[in-house]
Amino acid sequence: MEKWNHLQTLAHEKDEHLKENRITWKQFKRQLEELEQAATHFTNVDTLLPRTVYSKADAHRDQVQRLDEIKSLLQLTIELADQLGDSTSEWLLVDRRLQSIKEGFEFLFARSNREHRELKTNLFQAEDIKHAMLEINSQLDHLETLTHSLEPVDERESNLGINRTKLHRFIRIHDDLEIVNERLINVNDRSKCLLSGDQLRIANDLKLMLDRLNSIKRIIRIYLERLEKLLAANDLHESFSSINHSPIRTSNGNLQGNVTSDQFEVHGAESDFFEGLRVQVSTSMCNCTRTPTYFATMSGKWVHWGLLGTSAIHTLTPTEFIIYLGHVLSPCQMSEQELLTEVINENYRWQLDWIGID
Repeated sequence: MEKWNHLQTLAHEKDEHLKENRITWKQFKRQLEELEQAATHFTNVDTLLPRTVYSKADAHRDQVQRLDEIKSLLQLTIELADQLGDSTSEWLLVDRRLQSIKEGFEFLFARSNREHRELKTNLFQAEDIKHAMLEINSQLDHLETLTHSLEPVDERESNLGINRTKLHRFIRIHDDLEIVNERLINVNDRSKCLLSGDQLRIANDLKLMLDRLNSIKRIIRIYLERLEKLLAANDLHESFSSINHSPIRTSNGNLQGNVTSDQFEVHGAESDFFEGLRVQVSTSMCNCTRTPTYFATMSGKWVHWGLLGTSAIHTLTPTEFIIYLGHVLSPCQMSEQELLTEVINENYRWQLDWIGID
């Protein structure tokens, strides 16, 4: 009787062990299938990646969390495989599936680490670009406020000091605009390394900033052109005034032939000397790059001298005109080779050229 009870106990324990093995086997197969599905999902996850670095960071964070869970599940499955493993042909197939899943996840873990490093770099670049754009936007706000507060150019203002102060202020703003323009170009170049969604957003923001920049540039350019013309006309007027009061004007001995302005008249070919004579003035002060063009025409015995594009006209006698050019010859003694003359004073380099008169 005792032997029978012992056999029943052994049979019951074996049944329980087999039942546990069946449960463990089912759990193992379920985990194996779940790992295979997860491996397939993460292998095809590239088709679902977000298009901005910030949304990608959120997706990557979820992905890393899920991979950590799968890593724990894979470790449990490997431990179960060690318990259930035998040398049967069925188990060999199962073990091959498990090794394939393990290799696939090792690749996914390595790729996740690489993406984490790349994403960290992209996030740093995106934040740096975002900070730079905020600074540029603040600079544009300041320049817009500064431009709107500028005093307009008053063509009736005769005080050169005031006008030159305005010119310096306009030039400083213009230089600041060029610096902002360079920063916009730099941000655009750096944004090319970001994702397509970030590039599109930054490109739209840059376009709006560039429109604001060009709007300010147009206003400053108009101010500069008006002020440069006004300063050039005022400087020319002052130069003529100094000539009219110069001792050389009354010294007839400095002119060969003793020709005075009151006696001087131009006839024939000599009168063509003044027709079409053009003077270009390149100012060295204030870093001006524009080149105003002046003209001289002859009417009887007077030379009309003015700035192209303006109504400012100054009148000199031919003798005064020649004295101003630095000549001590009368017009009738001037040869064609002498029609090119340079006069240099403190502020200007005057380049005169003959434009051709038949």
